[in-house]
Amino acid sequence: TGPVRWSVLPFKGPSGGVDGSDLGAGLTEALVTGLAGAPGITLVERGQIDVDISELDFQHSKYVDPQTRATLGKITGAEVAVIGATSVAGDDVRLTARFVDVTSGEVLSAVKVDGKRSALFDLQDKLVDVVKGALPPLTQRLRP
Repeated sequence: TGPVRWSVLPFKGPSGGVDGSDLGAGLTEALVTGLAGAPGITLVERGQIDVDISELDFQHSKYVDPQTRATLGKITGAEVAVIGATSVAGDDVRLTARFVDVTSGEVLSAVKVDGKRSALFDLQDKLVDVVKGALPPLTQRLRP
């Protein structure tokens, strides 16, 4: 019962990012800022969990007992992690995000947006809007 607990993990992306900045870190911050206060969710600060995506992947590998997988969710307090990546080809940018159940490793949903590097802030806002649009059906699925 209650709001679904979400965490936004660092987005992976090309090194160097846009104009010398880290594209992935900027996108992660844009999502956290955009999702803060969204209805039906509680956002768990990523700094509180300090979990690397590779650790999440490892926890869901054949080498980890399924009984211990729930540990990540218990430690973080998050039920769903937003994991994403950025790709850049010339002036074209693609942003992808997956919503992962931290206990089971199930990908609950995924979204992507494409745009121009020259309009990066608009593209970040577009991804925030797409992610926010995905929240109600995911929340309903997790809290029927």
